[in-house]
Order: sequence, then structure tokens, then C-alpha cells
Amino acid sequence: MNTIDITAILASASCMVAPKPVLKWAGGKRSLAGEVMSRVPAEFGWYHEPFFGGGAVYFELLRTGRVTADRAVLSDALPRLIETYEAIRTDPSGAMASFGRLARVHTKEHYLAVRDAHNRSDCATEARVDRAARFLSLNRTCYNGLHRVNSRGGFNVPFGDFKGSPTLDEPNLLAVAETLRGAQLSCQDFEEALERTEESDFVYLDPPYDRCFVQYTAAGFSRVDQHRLADAVRRIHERGVRFVLSNASTAFVRSLYAGFAIETVSAPRAISSNGKARASVEEYLVS
Repeated sequence: MNTIDITAILASASCMVAPKPVLKWAGGKRSLAGEVMSRVPAEFGWYHEPFFGGGAVYFELLRTGRVTADRAVLSDALPRLIETYEAIRTDPSGAMASFGRLARVHTKEHYLAVRDAHNRSDCATEARVDRAARFLSLNRTCYNGLHRVNSRGGFNVPFGDFKGSPTLDEPNLLAVAETLRGAQLSCQDFEEALERTEESDFVYLDPPYDRCFVQYTAAGFSRVDQHRLADAVRRIHERGVRFVLSNASTAFVRSLYAGFAIETVSAPRAISSNGKARASVEEYLVS
């Protein structure tokens, strides 16, 4: 398909489809998007999201007209995640075709082979769309959309035993590509991302929660990082930047954000011990 055809398809898709997350994401905020949206200021400058993940809040802001892509700064510390979004943005048809080839087989053995290839892939010699397609395939077929790595940075989430073959919503993928084309997208630490904010901007922060799972990247996300984040949030607040932050409803989190508005909300649990029963849990929204 040539460039003119892709441009026409993207333009058509962006008019017809309200983009929604293209990735399943453990801890994603689709279920809490309404709660977050009710706390977004009526007017603001640029929108920043330093823990982009599945991007549920960003896509909801787009859908409701609260933000435009050309005023959005999206980042995450996970290189493979940002690389996948960059591949979707620049070559959605290539990513879709490569994903389709992987999706023809859906077995545990195939999953483990794809996971092994993902962990061995060489950025210098392999096409980015192929690496992105593997990331999308693993995301669709791993246990509960979880992203976890070992100390060497190797993806180690087990196979998700579900029926059927993994699929992608092509019109949505094209609409997502169009919205990402307008946004600023980068792989960076949250402190660096927050330094870019200015007075009247709005930031949504969804860090790894203060719970047992911290191995989102090889470096993890410890309580030292939680302290570092709270300090960075206080600095942007002093500059007149408005924010909403999600985190676990723990005494530690409450102590970190003493002095801010801390509200308790109920959210469906993304990951359960048996993979089936997902009870609601309490979380904090700090603003």
C-alpha cells in the first residue's frame, strides 16, 4: 500500500472511529477514566502523561474533545512500549500485517517462541514494525495483559490460556496512529517528563502502584521512586501545574501526598489470584 492510500485511510479512520486503547494493560484506567475526567480542569494548556501505558485517559480526553493530539506530551520509561507506539504511528499497516502473521498460531509453544524472540531481538538489524508486532502479540496472549520483566530486562509473563486467536481492531489501530502522529511521544523517566511542564498545564500520573508488583522495567519501581515522584509532583504544583495522580490506597501513599486532596474511589481489580474473580478495590486519586 502506498503513502497516499495510507494517508487516505488514516484520515477516514480518524473521522469515523473514536480511538481507544490498542493495548491491554494491567492497571489500565479504562474503568476509572470517568473518575479521572471529573477532576480534569475545564481549561488547561498542554496535556502531559508520563506513565502512558495503555493510554486510556488520553484516549478518553480525545474522545470527549477535552484535548487535541497536538497539545499532548506522552511518555513512558518502558522502551519497548514507546517503540511500539512509534511503529504504529509511522507504519500502522506494516505493524498490522506483521501481527497477522504471528496471530495465525495460538499455542503455548508458539507464545514461548515469540517471547524468546522478543527478548533476543536486535534493534540494529530487525525492522521496528516486527518488534512492535511481537509486543502487540505478547500483550494479547500473555496472562491478563501484564507487563513484567526480570532483572535483566527479559519479558517473563506466562502464557494466557484463553480461547480463540488474538486479534487487532484495524480501524482503531489506524485511528490511534493518526492521534499519535500529532502528539509528542518519548521514552524517558518521569522526572525528566515533569520538568517540561509549565504553568496552566495539566498532568495525569498513573505510576506503578504501591503494592507488591514493581518489576515494570528492569530497574523496577521502588518506594524510593515513589518518594521521588511525590517530590516531583510538589515541584510542579509550586509552578502552577495542575495534576491528578492514581495510586494504591495505602498509608504510605497518603503520607507521601499529605496536604493534597486525596479521594478514595472504587475500581475493578485488573489482576486476580485465579485470573477469574476480579473484586473491586479501593484506590486513591490525588489532586
